[in-house]
Amino acid sequence: MFDPVIAQLILDAVVLGMEPDRAALAYGITADEHAEWKAAPPTDEVSTELMTAAHAEYAQNLAIAIARAEYVALRAVREKSSDADRWFLERRFPEKWAKIPAAVRAAQAPTPRAGSGDVPEGVVPEDRMERLRREREDQRRAGGNA
Repeated sequence: MFDPVIAQLILDAVVLGMEPDRAALAYGITADEHAEWKAAPPTDEVSTELMTAAHAEYAQNLAIAIARAEYVALRAVREKSSDADRWFLERRFPEKWAKIPAAVRAAQAPTPRAGSGDVPEGVVPEDRMERLRREREDQRRAGGNA
């Protein structure tokens, strides 16, 4: 059952950087119970309307706590150039802050196609590169025979 005191303790732990479900578990709330707190109205008949409002408020406060944890770490990185906070951001919010190795970034980049019009400036399409390579090879051979 939803407990506002435990909910606030979970929110405080999330602001410190804990994953929400792990913070809930630290206070004896299982992942299934925590999922109910975040989304579903309670199933018992005791003040369902009041509990639904409490669940909605908790879900909103949880999102705020997650954003606040990110803000606190980012501010520490900006003000103190904190490696620990940089590490935290990279791992807790990888979709926004993780370093992507150049090889991975290159593999994820779309491959331009000749004649498609989506070739960025300075990038030579594959077939044109092959043609230029052959021309250079022919020039080298012709120069060697002279």
